[in-house]
Amino acid sequence: MLPTLGKSLVEAYSQGKMTRREIQDQTNQIISFGFLLGQLHKYNLPLPRFPVDRQSEGVQLIKQLTQKAMLESLVKRFLVLKSTPH
Repeated sequence: MLPTLGKSLVEAYSQGKMTRREIQDQTNQIISFGFLLGQLHKYNLPLPRFPVDRQSEGVQLIKQLTQKAMLESLVKRFLVLKSTPH
């Protein structure tokens, strides 16, 4: 049986006033992100927007991984071009 959420909880989530975990704690139900997406759709509410700390570990990790992937891609292109006969 799927959990039920009142519109006020879903609105609070949509507005960024509550997190998924806070909703779980308040309702004593396991609430998945997918279920919350469905509830947002049910009530025609937008996804929540949370401010991003650009210095956070997660953001820095994503930047590092992106830079590494871009560098590896450039090196592979260079090696392909270098090995292609002219």
